[in-house]
Amino acid sequence: VNDEGYGREIRVHKLVLRELKKSRDTGLKGIRSDVERRLSKLLYNHGSEMKFRGQGSRQDAENSLKEALSLDPKNGMAAYRLAFIRYRRNDHKDAIRYFNCALENTIHDEPIFCLSDREIYYARLYLLASYLNEVDQLNEELEFSPIKNKYTKLPDYASYGVKDFISDLGV
Repeated sequence: VNDEGYGREIRVHKLVLRELKKSRDTGLKGIRSDVERRLSKLLYNHGSEMKFRGQGSRQDAENSLKEALSLDPKNGMAAYRLAFIRYRRNDHKDAIRYFNCALENTIHDEPIFCLSDREIYYARLYLLASYLNEVDQLNEELEFSPIKNKYTKLPDYASYGVKDFISDLGV
């Protein structure tokens, strides 16, 4: 078991949370939500350190961040970091989903889960880039599609990739 970073603490919190979920005692509900909140924070910190400080694999970082987000869907920073991991893997559909999640959750009770103005700016910028990559990929798929002849011919300005189109505009 990889105990780098927050590994041991995460395992302990997971065990405690598993036992709390088994219990039918309603008085433990507050404790359970506190353990979930702490576990989410540990997973976020663990995933962030593994990803950005080179401790562990990118897949491990991604798994920790996904788990943190599943425990706390309002964790904008976990979504933000996941979006960049997916963007760098050229999985623009998932990047779009995570960038949107991050932008919908910029404010949080836990300060480390809040996005700064700079992070909001980058989330919007890379969200746009992800959409453009998706459109460009669709354009390429349509170019070689056997059913493209069923559609009206596009004007010449739209017959090449979106990246080329933007480049021609000088943007």
